[in-house]
Amino acid sequence: MKPNAPVKLEDFIEVEKRKDWLLNKGMKVFSLYDSRSPPFILDVFAEIPFDFDEVYEKRKKIEFEGTVIPVVPIKELIEMKKKTDCLQERADVFYLKRIVQDWKDDLMKKEKGLFGVRWMMDNRQ
Repeated sequence: MKPNAPVKLEDFIEVEKRKDWLLNKGMKVFSLYDSRSPPFILDVFAEIPFDFDEVYEKRKKIEFEGTVIPVVPIKELIEMKKKTDCLQERADVFYLKRIVQDWKDDLMKKEKGLFGVRWMMDNRQ
């Protein structure tokens, strides 16, 4: 993983540099990308923008190259992105909401399908 910005990855752990980026550059996240899979971007919060303990309890876990990465749940991610003025974040909110709706639609289709199968099983002669 490499930083998206023209800085060293090690710079992110330096508190003073991070404070400078927060105050003077408006940085919210430190973005990393995988040169083998450029569309994959991992955003690491520069400053925790939520109640950490509450969100940590709700976290999702994904595995990437043998490492388990805790991920902010999609509903919390949408709420965080709504708080910014960045055009890209607004676009992300739009598409994340569509993903959530698609998941709901898929779940409802599955539930209706299961209901139909149950009804047929219960009403067979």
